[in-house]
Amino acid sequence: MRRRNYSFGKVPPNDYIQVVNAFDTNRLNKMARVSCHKKLFVEWSRLADRLVRSADIRWLQTGKGSK
Repeated sequence: MRRRNYSFGKVPPNDYIQVVNAFDTNRLNKMARVSCHKKLFVEWSRLADRLVRSADIRWLQTGKGSK
């Protein structure tokens, strides 16, 4: 919506840049949280002496699966 309004000249360039930067920041923060969660899962499995199963690996790689 903002991009379309920007292309029509309805949104000032600074507002558009702020929105795009906020979107990118949120996306990168989400990726960092997911990565941290997966690392903590592996560490918890190690501390609990649990074997990592193939379903766990699949879940860690894709975020989908039996979990």
